[in-house]
Amino acid sequence: GLERAREILESKKALRKMEEIILAQGSKIELPIDAEKLLEGSFSFDVRAKKTGRVKFVNNLALTEMARILGAPLDEVAGLDIRCRLNDSVEKGESILTLYAASPDRLGLAKKDLQRIEIFTIS
Repeated sequence: GLERAREILESKKALRKMEEIILAQGSKIELPIDAEKLLEGSFSFDVRAKKTGRVKFVNNLALTEMARILGAPLDEVAGLDIRCRLNDSVEKGESILTLYAASPDRLGLAKKDLQRIEIFTIS
């Protein structure tokens, strides 16, 4: 299970398969994917834990909504970097999520949305 998954990730088999899927969907993205190059010129914002504790709930619907506000899947630089998982321990001020957008306007809309929805429940 876990060991096999780690092997697939480390061997880059998963990345190659993802690139295959991207090509099949007709994307114009340059392959192989260079994450650093892809994020050049993007705007980002770190969401930080409001308190120390354990992640008790992750609102997947809110994550999906956030990704769409940022411009995903149409905008290639838009997306989320989720830095914690269910039951992870987090410290107050620790980055738990990074938002990426191609424009400051999209990023601003996402930041505003963060005020009305709770993505992570920490207790």
